Amino acid sequence: MKFNATVLSYEDSSYSGKNGRVNRETLTVLDADASSRIKDTIDCVFDTGRIPNASGLVGKTVTFSVDGVRPSNTMRPRFLVTGIAETPTK
Repeated sequence: MKFNATVLSYEDSSYSGKNGRVNRETLTVLDADASSRIKDTIDCVFDTGRIPNASGLVGKTVTFSVDGVRPSNTMRPRFLVTGIAETPTK
């Protein structure tokens, strides 16, 4: 699945798991699709290094490729991101 979203914030969400350190990053985004918008913010989670300079995407509108949705501790959906292609900010 692909969707356009505006990046609101960046977070290093790495943690220590049973099998060692898990390096993750999270972008909190707002859906940019005007016709069928998800009204709440979305957490886009990906492995560290998959998106170079992810912290520099804050404030930009980008296209995400999503592999799946994972439950989270918050009410926000958590999308597993497999790729990203920067698009111009509107």
